[in-house]
Amino acid sequence: MANYHPIIRGRCADPNYSKNPGHEQVPPTLLIPSGPWDEHPPPPTDTTYTAPSGNIATYTLPAAIVGEKYYQYTGAITQYGIFVYNSAISKPEWLEITQVEGMLEIKGIPPQTGNFTIILEVTLPNTDNSEWDGSYKVQITYELLVVKELKVEYPKTDINVVIGESFNLIPKISSPGNYDCGFDGEVPDNLVIDSSTGKISGKFTKSGTYKVSVIFGDAYQTKTISLTFNVSEKLSITYPDITAIVGEPLFIQPTIEGGEPGPKEFKVAPSKDHRHYDHKEVDSRYDHHFDDPLPSFLNSIPGLPGLVLNYSNGTIAGIPLKPENTSLKIECIDKTQMASTSVRIYILGKLKMRGHLHEQEVGRHFAFTPHTTGGIPADYHFSYTCEKELPKGLSFDTKDGRISGVCETPVHDFRITIICTDANQVASLDVVLNVIHHENVHHGHRHHHDERRRTREEKTEKRK
Repeated sequence: MANYHPIIRGRCADPNYSKNPGHEQVPPTLLIPSGPWDEHPPPPTDTTYTAPSGNIATYTLPAAIVGEKYYQYTGAITQYGIFVYNSAISKPEWLEITQVEGMLEIKGIPPQTGNFTIILEVTLPNTDNSEWDGSYKVQITYELLVVKELKVEYPKTDINVVIGESFNLIPKISSPGNYDCGFDGEVPDNLVIDSSTGKISGKFTKSGTYKVSVIFGDAYQTKTISLTFNVSEKLSITYPDITAIVGEPLFIQPTIEGGEPGPKEFKVAPSKDHRHYDHKEVDSRYDHHFDDPLPSFLNSIPGLPGLVLNYSNGTIAGIPLKPENTSLKIECIDKTQMASTSVRIYILGKLKMRGHLHEQEVGRHFAFTPHTTGGIPADYHFSYTCEKELPKGLSFDTKDGRISGVCETPVHDFRITIICTDANQVASLDVVLNVIHHENVHHGHRHHHDERRRTREEKTEKRK
C-alpha cells in the first residue's frame, strides 16, 4: 500500500529552516492539517484555517530612563512574517515610531516614570490562503517600563592622596532597584570596594597616577565611573631656629620635601591680612633698593618689623628692627597638600659697649665698668687687650668687664681695649687710663675746662 504525506501550508519566519533540510521538527509557524495521513490524503479544500485577528502578539521592550534619550531598533516581525507598520492606536506622546524596511525604530525622551502600553496597527504579509489576500490589519502590543536613573556620585573623581595614608571614598547612590558594583579591569592591590555601598578604601605605597573604573548596575541599567588617584609623597617643611641681630641682614630658606612638583604657596598662620612693608622702617644698610614698594611676592611678617616672607619659596628675609623672641607657624601649600611648621625666631639687640675712663689719683681706689647692651646678657664674657700688662694693683673682672684697684705709680695714656662676646656677637670699647698725683688732679680738671671754653669761643667766632 502506498504511503501519502500531508501537504504543509504556511510561511516560515525563520530563514534557517530552509537552509537546513535535515531538521527533524517542523517550524512552529508552519501549519499541518490534522488527521491520519498514512492512507488517505485530505482534499485541498480541507487545509484552510481561521485567519488571525485583533492583538496577535505582545512584546516587552528594554526599560527606558527618565530624561535620557531612548532608542530601540527591533525587528518588525511576528509568527506570520514581517509586518508593515501603519499607525499607533495608543502610545506616549514623547515616543516616536518609524519603520525602516524590516525594523522598527522606537525613540524619545521619557519625562516621567511608569508602565506604558504601546498598541500598533500593522499589516500582515499575504499568504496562499484566500482570506489573507490584500491588506490584512491586526494589532501588536509593546510594553515599556520607564524608571528613574541610576545615579552614582563620588565626592571627587580626581582624588589626591598621600603615600601611606588610609582613605575612604563613599559615593551617594540612588537607584530604582537593587544594585551592586565592582571594579572594572585591573586595580592596585591595596584598593577594595564594598559591592553593596560602593565604598572604596585602602592606601597607596607608591607615588604615581592610578586610573580606576567602577561599574554600578541594577535590573535596568549600568553606570561606569572613572576615578583618578594622584598619589604623592607627604609634604613637609622645616626651618632652622633663627637667631638674628637688629640691623643686620637676614636670609633663611626652608627645607621642603615631598608634595607635588611645581609652585607652592607659603603663608604665616593663622592667616592675617598682610601689607607691604614701608621701606622707611628698614635699616638703610639693607642691600636692597627701596625706590619702589616691595615686590608682590613679599609679605611683611606681623610682629616682626623689617622681616618679610616670600610666599613663593618660603624665604624669611630682611633686616630686623627691634629685639624679639617669638615663634611663627608657617604653612606650605601645593595643589594637593598642606604642611605646617613652627620656627623659633630670636632677634637680638646689637651688642654695644660705651663708657669713659676718667683720670684717676695715685694711691686711691677706683673702679670702671663699661655699660653693655644688646646680645645675650647671660652669655656675656669679657676680656681685654693692652700693649703691656695692667699696671700693678689693678685687676680685670671677666664677668662684667670691670677694671678696678689702686695704682701706686703714675700712668700716662695707657690704652686698654675691653672686649665683650656672647654666642653671636662681639663688641669692644677702647679706654685710656691716666693715673696722676693728687696735686695735679685739680690742675688737670682746670686744663680740661679751659680747653672746652676755648672750643666754644672758636665756634662762636665762626658763626659770626
